[in-house]
Amino acid sequence: MTGPSGRAVEGALVTLQTTHVVGVHGQRECATDEDGRFAFEEVDAEPESGRRERASYLRVQAAGFAMFSTERLVVEPGASKHVDVVLHPGWSLSVLVLDASTQRPVPSAHVALWGSRLRTVESRLGQPPASPWTWEAIALAMADREGRVRLEHLPAASYQEQAGSLSPSESHEWLGQVLACQDGYACAASEQLGYDAVDGSEEEMTLYLVPGVAARGRVLPYVPT
Repeated sequence: MTGPSGRAVEGALVTLQTTHVVGVHGQRECATDEDGRFAFEEVDAEPESGRRERASYLRVQAAGFAMFSTERLVVEPGASKHVDVVLHPGWSLSVLVLDASTQRPVPSAHVALWGSRLRTVESRLGQPPASPWTWEAIALAMADREGRVRLEHLPAASYQEQAGSLSPSESHEWLGQVLACQDGYACAASEQLGYDAVDGSEEEMTLYLVPGVAARGRVLPYVPT
């Protein structure tokens, strides 16, 4: 486990995720040592030939770096698998949340960056690869008094090429979108994020929350006629 300079990353959290065809999920965790090394013993083998009954992936999280996941691991029975991972700092996104009617900041708004669910040939079990860009929250934060949020160390588009399972394509599949929510407002969503966010870049966007509509009514007991 190294950074872009080739220096070992100590203390990175490495998770071995396994999804079985019957829907059972499991995971094991360990931390990298001072040399950036980690190991999992007695990993369930998944041969290239024959029925594929499970899917295993490695997910890596480390302070100061974007989250990273490998492509599907294929380990023959009795063999070992060596994986080299290079972590990158990723990119940053600054979000300003405003009231759509007053243009005033909306403090304490909840902001989340959600990744899209991209299916590839690696989805042999009907499940997408365990990538930061699956349909799940990649980053969560709360706006300050000025309605501002900064999300850091987000996976760049080039992540897909490094992971080996997802890559930019001519169909321009999108990475995800940013959502903002606050009590008293309808949630707002950004447009689909494209592949222009590269490692080290800083992006900005503004989301406008529309005040919610009050619904009032009266509940009466049923009276047979």
